[in-house]
Amino acid sequence: MKLTVNKNSITGRIKPMNAVNNGPVYTENADQNLTNMPYFIDANIPYARTHDSSICYDYGGEHCVDIIGIFPNFEKDENDPNSYDFTLTDMYLKNIERSGAQVFFRLGNKIEHWPKHYGIIPPKDYKKWAVICEHIINHYNYGWADGFKMGIKYWEI
Repeated sequence: MKLTVNKNSITGRIKPMNAVNNGPVYTENADQNLTNMPYFIDANIPYARTHDSSICYDYGGEHCVDIIGIFPNFEKDENDPNSYDFTLTDMYLKNIERSGAQVFFRLGNKIEHWPKHYGIIPPKDYKKWAVICEHIINHYNYGWADGFKMGIKYWEI
């Protein structure tokens, strides 16, 4: 294969192709702040996808991003903001924003290859699960439940 570049012909802007799975590591705890944030910023990452972020302890582990982490008790009222735990996901997404990247949010749960499954079991009530996802979107894009207006464009299910 041969690549030819004609410097006298402009055909358009080159699309950034350096998006990544998962965001930068950063914590406000000065004594524990092992970070890759400067490198992440220097790389000018356009998007950070949150798929399987809950596998990483540095983002908040099982309490971060996954539906089961944000809405840990499926028996609770999906319309009650107190049924949700956004704390660690909020911090993680703010760090992605701080790096200059945009969030590409995966609505779901991490893969589980163990003999017993905790979060990948299909929901008992698909409509309730959809409302939970709607509230997560509303939290991050429309300020629901003391949330944000992050303008996240990409939501993956």
